[in-house]
Amino acid sequence: MNARLGLLSTLAALVVGLLTGSTMVVSRFLLESTDPVSLAYMRYVVGAVVLIPAALLWCPPHIRMADLLKMLGIGVGQFGLLMILLNCGIAMTSSGIAAILFSTIPLAALAFGALLGQEQITIRRLVIILIAVAGVTLAVGTTDDLAPGAATYLGVAAVLGAACLGGACNVLYRPLLRRYPALLVTAVSMFGSVVFLGGYIIVDGLLLNGSIRGVSFDLADWVAFAYLGLGSSFGILLWIWALKHASASKVTAFQTTSPIAATLLGVLWLGEQVTPSTLMGLGLVAAALVALSLLHDGSVRPTSERTQPVGGWSTS
Repeated sequence: MNARLGLLSTLAALVVGLLTGSTMVVSRFLLESTDPVSLAYMRYVVGAVVLIPAALLWCPPHIRMADLLKMLGIGVGQFGLLMILLNCGIAMTSSGIAAILFSTIPLAALAFGALLGQEQITIRRLVIILIAVAGVTLAVGTTDDLAPGAATYLGVAAVLGAACLGGACNVLYRPLLRRYPALLVTAVSMFGSVVFLGGYIIVDGLLLNGSIRGVSFDLADWVAFAYLGLGSSFGILLWIWALKHASASKVTAFQTTSPIAATLLGVLWLGEQVTPSTLMGLGLVAAALVALSLLHDGSVRPTSERTQPVGGWSTS
């Protein structure tokens, strides 16, 4: 892998992780005025409106039908089904446990990548990712979160399902990024999520509840939503670009910064309390990500050069 591209992809993944943390706080603020599915739908509509015209302008228009369906399917999985599973899991557990469980997404990406022959599971990489997950657990987990009965089996299964789905989708992007620009893949995937979530809202609202829930935003809410929509668009594009140049497990490992960034921003914006364990967890995550950044990404070849599967185990 080109060293410069490797560094840029690492920085891109870090920026996206921190940006995701900030959008978590903004989402928490906006959920006082709307519901999670409607909010997700609105933010992805903004993304589609921003990215689709840009993709049509700057990207080649020819897409194989099979690849088009794959992009749409991955978009439905990553931005639609994943969000529904995660919200259901949070409702049946706690936000702390959900953050801890969802931080296992790089483990899912590593396992799925090895299964498809895109990555090699090394002991060193596995240990570094586990340290990052332990840091998230220390930072956002509380005694109440980890107490018996704090989470239902169904809630835990829903969040782990979301993590596994996210890991799989991040791996499945890579063959598409071998043939198409990141902007085009992002735009088509986001369009798939908009269609899916729009249909979900209509079915849930009209058929099950008799009406579609609206939003009641004031000026501050709309300003926050503008940041959420535009920030999500930029973040997702940057994320998929990073996947083009680094392994899925390495990129998704930086997602462990999201709950910690959300916690720290919650302290600054929402007046939440920070604890010594939060700072200790932040230190663990930072150390793990620095180690992962310095680790040679030789377990995966650039998408333009892959010829043979490289999956499996290694002790290096």
